[in-house]
Amino acid sequence: MKFYKKAVAAMLFGACASVGASPWPGEKPVRIIQGFSPASAPQMLALEIGKILKDKLGASVYVESKQGASGNIAAEAVAKAAPDGHTLFVTTTGTMAINSSLYRKLPFDPIKDFQPVALLGYVPNVIIVNNKFPAKTLREFVAHVKSHPDQVNYGTSGVGTSQHLAMEQFSIEADMKLTHIPYGTGSAATDLVGGQIEAMFHQLPAAMPLIKSGSVKALAVSTKDRVSAVGSVPTVAEGGYPGFESVTWFGLFAPKGTPTDIVEKLNSLLFEALTGDLGKKLSATGIIPTTATPDELKRMIVQDTATWHAIVQKIGLKLN
Repeated sequence: MKFYKKAVAAMLFGACASVGASPWPGEKPVRIIQGFSPASAPQMLALEIGKILKDKLGASVYVESKQGASGNIAAEAVAKAAPDGHTLFVTTTGTMAINSSLYRKLPFDPIKDFQPVALLGYVPNVIIVNNKFPAKTLREFVAHVKSHPDQVNYGTSGVGTSQHLAMEQFSIEADMKLTHIPYGTGSAATDLVGGQIEAMFHQLPAAMPLIKSGSVKALAVSTKDRVSAVGSVPTVAEGGYPGFESVTWFGLFAPKGTPTDIVEKLNSLLFEALTGDLGKKLSATGIIPTTATPDELKRMIVQDTATWHAIVQKIGLKLN
């Protein structure tokens, strides 16, 4: 009789537990936050991930844009969210590995407050100049800048952005001096085409239409190898600076404490997508699809933080 009572109690407990622990994602919507403009790569990636969750898991998904402070506003919102798998975060190298060196104080810790989920891909930067600029190759560009120190203007979307740091990184490598024009909400690319500025170190997906249309000259990509989407453009290494690399990666994160089974399911779904149709779609836009385990992505953040910290220190840049 005692055995029977214990068995019944165990069955009832198991039934209650299964009712209480509804399978993820369930009926609650999944919110994917990103911290940049609606035309940005993080926005596009967030929408693509939303489609995957809807098609594969039947999830209700919406993308929320929280722009500002180089992704810091979005990151703070995610760090404070419940770790239940219903808040996800698509972000970049800058937010997770550079901002901690740039900003005097952050409202989050990139390592302690987030659970890495999956690496999504990376974007090469490309040095482009307006069509009136005398240089046709990277070597000619460097020679011209060195003979005209501080007279060549380059534009970016703002101080501390990946465009800014990439050009400063290369300027250190090439031992040359340019003048930085941060545009903020304005369009540096528009002024480059119009001849108001001479150069940019732009992200390839945004620069590709200008390159393909002949509106600008592409001098070099910042990856170790040439990029198939613009295969005729040499690398910075080919231009005389072996070992140089400067890319922006994109990753998916969740609040710290998100259950391991949810993280693993998301990583598996994205691995399948990135090695399949989504990977092909990203490649066509200039984003190079790349996969990694959550632990590998965490190690990347630690390594990249150290790399960019040294560069930021050398530049002497600090933001409030």
